[in-house]
Amino acid sequence: MGNRLLWVLCAAGSELLPLVAATPVGDPLAGARRVQGQTVISASGAFETVMLLVQLATPGPARTEFQARVRSRFALHSGHPAVRETASLLDRGWGWPELARFATLFNSAPYFVLPESQELEDLAALLPETRDRAFHLDRLHGFGRLVKDFYWENRVGTFLRETARGYQEAVKQPLDQPAPPGARVIVSLLSPADRIEFTRRASALQTHLILAGSSTVLPSAEPERGSPRARTARKSRAAPRPKRAPAPGSRQSKN
Repeated sequence: MGNRLLWVLCAAGSELLPLVAATPVGDPLAGARRVQGQTVISASGAFETVMLLVQLATPGPARTEFQARVRSRFALHSGHPAVRETASLLDRGWGWPELARFATLFNSAPYFVLPESQELEDLAALLPETRDRAFHLDRLHGFGRLVKDFYWENRVGTFLRETARGYQEAVKQPLDQPAPPGARVIVSLLSPADRIEFTRRASALQTHLILAGSSTVLPSAEPERGSPRARTARKSRAAPRPKRAPAPGSRQSKN
């Protein structure tokens, strides 16, 4: 949703002043959350943004119809620097679990603040060794900025708000297996794997489970309205069809 220009009457000077309406802020998937005993089960906009990059950077067929539609919708942006860096990290020592761990280090969408932490240093150490130990740490901070750029430039927040009901539906589904006490369970509709498990050093050791969810709410595979790809598609549909040449000997050809 684009910004709308509103006009506000200033009482002091009876002057009309333009005011830009605020766009929705906060994690678009914040409503997809429930608590089961000591276990928090939720979805995360920041996590799904990274998993969307994984979908665009990973060759091969999609696992679900939801993922296939998402790939089609964002295919135009598969050359974005964030997608290329995701593919590069996967080629240089990282796998899906490392990208999942990295995604949980962000505070939340749409801010994508990546604080300094020992966990971030541990992830940087998994990349190929270099003489400059800070090189990979700087690289991961740069990757974090690219993730944020991708989110804003390609309206990922709008897409997540459109599909939030599907995430809420997925979070409500019972767990196939009981989670460890105090675990954080993230349900992901874009995860490339059924289950990813790792332990994070928060205030205390906490198990994170990434579970692939399912939803009957499917996103549109069409590019977002107003995008260059959508405008091109509309122009091609609206283009007049070329007239066929009249057949030899027909009444029209004689005229």
